[in-house]
Amino acid sequence: MDKHEDLIKLLHKSTMNGLGFSPEQCTRLKPNMTEYEIREEYEKMKRKTYTTTIKFGVKPNHNDFSTLVFKEDVYNKNTKFTKDGIDFNVNSYVPGNLSDLLSETSTNKNVPVYFGVHGAGSSSYTFNSVCSYLKEINQHFVFIAVDLRGHGDTKSLASVSYNLCDFVDDVNFLVLNTLKDIFGDKLSKKVSIVFLGHSLGGSVCSSLLAKVKSTANNEMNNYWKYNILGLVMLDIIEDLAVRSLVKMPEVIARTITKFPNIKQCMNWHLGSGNPKNFESAKFSVLDLYSLRHFVDDKYYLERKSNLSEFKSYWNTWFTGLSDQFVNLKGVSKELILSGNDQGSQNLDKTLMIGQMQGKYQLVVFNDGGHFIHEDCDYKVAITLSEFVKRNDNKLIEIKTNWGKK
Repeated sequence: MDKHEDLIKLLHKSTMNGLGFSPEQCTRLKPNMTEYEIREEYEKMKRKTYTTTIKFGVKPNHNDFSTLVFKEDVYNKNTKFTKDGIDFNVNSYVPGNLSDLLSETSTNKNVPVYFGVHGAGSSSYTFNSVCSYLKEINQHFVFIAVDLRGHGDTKSLASVSYNLCDFVDDVNFLVLNTLKDIFGDKLSKKVSIVFLGHSLGGSVCSSLLAKVKSTANNEMNNYWKYNILGLVMLDIIEDLAVRSLVKMPEVIARTITKFPNIKQCMNWHLGSGNPKNFESAKFSVLDLYSLRHFVDDKYYLERKSNLSEFKSYWNTWFTGLSDQFVNLKGVSKELILSGNDQGSQNLDKTLMIGQMQGKYQLVVFNDGGHFIHEDCDYKVAITLSEFVKRNDNKLIEIKTNWGKK
C-alpha cells in the first residue's frame, strides 16, 4: 500500500470521525478555489435550490396564498454597520417607489416597517418567506431583518458576550442606523414600526421597547420612538423557554453542524422540523451554512453559528419576559403560537391573565412547529397585515355629518 492510499484512508477515517460523512459524499466542484470563488459558487448553489419546489401538481393561484412558490430571494438591499468591533449584517426589502409613498401628495396613508429579529441559531433569512407573502398582499411596506451577533453574516474578530442586554443594545443601534439609511435624517410620520421577534428575538424586541418607552428622549431613541406601532412575538413563552434550557445541551449534542451536500442538509433540517416547510427552508436553512473546502475537488457545508458559545448566557435571555410583554405600554401587542407543540399550548400564568384582560392578542396555528413563521408563512403574513390594519390609527377615517342638510 503506497503513501497516497494511506493518506486517503487517514482522510476517510478523520472525516467519518470529525465530520460524520465520507469524502465521496462531498460536493464536488473545481479544486482549490479561492475563498471568494467558494462564496460565489455557494451563492449559485443556493439560487439553484431556490427555484426548486416540492409542491408538485399544485398550480399557483394568486388568490390562494398556500399555492404560491417563491423562486428568488425577496431582499433587495444589504447593508453593513460596525459597532464595538462587530460588523453587523442587515437584509431588507425596500419598495422601489418608497419616496412616492412617503410624499405628502400620495394617497397612501401609512408605510409599515417590519423589523425582524430572529431566534438563537437562526438568521435574517428566517423571515424571507413571510416577507415574500407580505409583498403579495401589499407592496407598500419595508421589511428589515438583522443578523444578531454570532449569527448569519454578522462577523466579529474577537470573542463577544451574548447577554440579553448585548443583543438589545445591538438592535437599538441597528434600528436607528438602518432606518436612517433607508429614510434619511427625518423619519416620516407615515412610518409605522412593527417589531417581529421569534423566540430569543421576541425577548430582545420586548426588552428593547420596554427600555425605549421608559427612558428619556435621546438621539438614538427619539428618531423612531414615536413611530412605534407594535410588537409581535413568535412562539415564545417564558415558562416553557426557561424549562427548555435544561435540555439544550442535549439538543446541541444532537445537532449536526456539517453536511457533505445541500440535499443532506435540507433533509436533516426538514426531518427534525426546524423548519418543516421546504418552501421556506430552502432560503432560511442554506443561509445558516457556509461552503468549506475539504480536499482536492471536495467541499462541504459548515454551520456559521457555534451554538455552544451561547450556553453561559442562556439564563439572561427569558427571565421576566411574560411580565414585561404583558405590561408593555404604548404599543399594540400580539403573540403567535404553534398549537402543534404540546408545550406551546399552555400559556404561563402571567400570559393567561394578560390575555383575559385583553392586553394582547393571541393567535394559534395548529399546523406549524417552533418556526411558526416559516411553517405557516402565508398565514403569519396575513396576520401581520391585519395587525397593522387593526391597530394603526393612521388608517382610521372619522366621518362626520356636519355641514350636511
